Amino acid sequence: MDYRPYGAKTFTIDQKQFYDLYLTNADGTGQTRLTSSASLYAWSSDWSPDGKQIVFTRGKPDNPESALSIMKRDGSGLKQLTDLPGQEWVPSWPPDGKRIAFVSKTEQDQQIFAINADGSDLQQLTHTMAPTYGPDWSPDGRQIIYNSNASGSDQLYTMNADGSNQKQITAKGVTNGGPPGRQMATGSPLFHPVMGMRMFSRSIPTGVENGD
Repeated sequence: MDYRPYGAKTFTIDQKQFYDLYLTNADGTGQTRLTSSASLYAWSSDWSPDGKQIVFTRGKPDNPESALSIMKRDGSGLKQLTDLPGQEWVPSWPPDGKRIAFVSKTEQDQQIFAINADGSDLQQLTHTMAPTYGPDWSPDGRQIIYNSNASGSDQLYTMNADGSNQKQITAKGVTNGGPPGRQMATGSPLFHPVMGMRMFSRSIPTGVENGD
């Protein structure tokens, strides 16, 4: 479910094998079905900053490949945005609305890409040996925060919008079930839309206090 902007929510409903994208008001009223297909499913959506468009993942249940598509907030004007091998998902629109960061996953790799909102200038931003995921833009659109296993455990990283200056920003941890006293950053991180503060979840072994 995505809850921005203007209090409207997008969410996905299972339609007996196929998934469709819906729009509803913040109080649950005014539910509107945005996608309807007998052969495709839709999920993993994000709003454009002006609230006029929605980017989301679209694919076939019997095909491991999927692509990003864009439509207007009423479901009209649908067009495919990407055409890479594998799955394309977790799109993230920056504050200026110009480029969209997303995850592209194949059997061998999982990296973060960015593309203009009109489908031009596709660029691979990460080139790690480990999976990367969960991109989110800083309020000024100059940085992207994301999660990666490049250090051997799930940690948070930042990079410039063009993929340069990649930095690990959380302390090195371990995978689940590792030695006590270590912490692991997990989930999709988020930048605060105004203050630039970062929010993320982490796994802490039982009996270990924050700061250890």
